[in-house]
Parts: sequence; structure tokens; C-alpha cells
Amino acid sequence: STSLTIANGLTLTDGDVTFADGHGLNFAATGDGSGTVSSEILHDYEEGTFTPVAEGNSTAGTMTHQATPTTRYTKIGDMVHLNVQMYFTLSGESGTLIITGLPYACRTGHESVGTFMCNNMEDSYASNVAHYTAIIQSGESHIHFRGTRTNGSSHHTMAAQNMTYIRVMISYATDS
Repeated sequence: STSLTIANGLTLTDGDVTFADGHGLNFAATGDGSGTVSSEILHDYEEGTFTPVAEGNSTAGTMTHQATPTTRYTKIGDMVHLNVQMYFTLSGESGTLIITGLPYACRTGHESVGTFMCNNMEDSYASNVAHYTAIIQSGESHIHFRGTRTNGSSHHTMAAQNMTYIRVMISYATDS
């Protein structure tokens, strides 16, 4: 037989448990979600850092880090959780601000919204914008910033500009 049943738990004193590709921890015995369950197998976990790049979406321009960026990501199954802190200047950029260099692209057909704040923006908020929010849309591997209008008009995207200590936290699904 190739199966093993352990009745009272398993303790490893050293080493890792490694699963074959496509396999993982199976939580099928729980089945306690009220939605349609597509999988109860945890098949991926990853932690790391990445190199964020701020640029304009029309003309990237040149970015200079004024301080070493602090980045962190954790991928659990198909969910990626990002934490970014950076301080940069841009020159020669045009269009809207995007942050590239993310470790994974957003799942096709999905989008996610996260939090954003910074100590100082080169430009002020656009007219009738209450706040900007970090967003990643279907298939994209960059963050952009969308503003909520206070006058009933369509959203506004933030212009590419210099920022002092921008902080972004966002979680999103990936196809990878």
C-alpha cells in the first residue's frame, strides 16, 4: 500500500513535508462554507519581496528611490497579499501613476481594491475627489489609483507624480 494512516498526530523533529505538484494539505473533512466549494486543498504558500517601480502609464519617465523601498508579499493558495512602502521622485513621466514589479498578475475577470496613503503628494487631489484607492484590475500586474468623485461624475485616476512615503496594502487573486 502507498497510503499511511496516523491516528494520534505526526511530529517532525527536523525537515519539511513536501508535496508532489498539484497536491497539498486537504481540508475536505471541514466543508463548512455556505458557497460553492471549488477546492479544499492548500496547494501553495510563498513569502518574499519584490522591487516596485513607480511610473506614468503613458510615459514611464525615470524613477529615483529616495529611500530603499520596503516590500513584502505572501501568497497563500491563489491569494496574494502585498505590503509596499516607498519614497520616490519621478521625472519625464506622463499619464496616471502606476506601481509595477508586482510578483503576480491579478486573476482574469477579477479586481481588488486596497488601502493607500502617503505623507506628501506633489499634486493636490483632483477637483471633486474625496479620496484615492489602490486598485488592481483583471490581468494587470500593476497597481493604479482611482479617486471617488463627490459630484456624481465618473471616477478619476491619479496623475503620475512624486510621493513621500507612499504605503499600499492590497490582496488579490491570481491565476498563478
